[in-house]
Amino acid sequence: MTKLTEGLSKEEIKQVRTIFFRTFNVAACYNHVRQFGHGCAHTLRKYIEWLYPGEENKEKRIEAMQRESVLYNITPFISTLGTGLFASMEKEVKENPDFDPSTINSIKVSIMGPASGIGDSLFWVTLRVMCASIAIPFALKGSILGAIIFMGSFDLVHFFCKYYLTFISYKAGSSFIAKAFKNGLLPAITRAATIMGLVMVGCMISSTVDVPFSLAFSAGDTEVALVSIFNDIIPGLLGLLLSLGVFKMIRKKVNPNLIIVFLFVFALAGAAIGIF
Repeated sequence: MTKLTEGLSKEEIKQVRTIFFRTFNVAACYNHVRQFGHGCAHTLRKYIEWLYPGEENKEKRIEAMQRESVLYNITPFISTLGTGLFASMEKEVKENPDFDPSTINSIKVSIMGPASGIGDSLFWVTLRVMCASIAIPFALKGSILGAIIFMGSFDLVHFFCKYYLTFISYKAGSSFIAKAFKNGLLPAITRAATIMGLVMVGCMISSTVDVPFSLAFSAGDTEVALVSIFNDIIPGLLGLLLSLGVFKMIRKKVNPNLIIVFLFVFALAGAAIGIF
């Protein structure tokens, strides 16, 4: 038994390895509503079935799958950092009746931004460029070695990084949760993770949601854009109002796909009549 798997039973090692292999499909069902949410649930499905076997635990399996299929987005190359942690937390939900299951989603939201920032920088910006710089000279000469070198070097690092992160995050999550319970720190950690998650959502709205309102009126010789008035009140106010409106529709059980279609049609109509 290696140090990586030390302290885990043979069956548990098998389940964690299953999580690792299934995580390669995490982006297969990406969508704009839950992003990698369904992929995360797919990754953990076998593990959840192992935690809750039999027909008598069907409702618990459904609850766990619903928890794991909410909005989730992380750099795919380090996705096991999250799935290993979530698996250990699901185990805690089963074994500890005092553990609040909502903590899982609070942690999930809080780690998405920071983890993706590191993952994108390491893999997309650094490793990909390094591997490509080695492979491109061979590719320019028409040699198949270019593709082999690039895919071999990039995917080799990707493979081992994912594998180690699966076990490290799973074991770290289990020991950390146990210590947090023992020291009474879990409620504070949950609250901090919730606050961090809300901050990350706010940052995402501010940086990605834009309402390019182009209407303006003249005040003497000066033309005043309406969007500047809103931004003077609160920067990004229109994007915030749009996000809150979409959130309210989702809370009212409006189909997210219908909301996307509505926004698409509204944007086209607004562009056609000149308000955007």
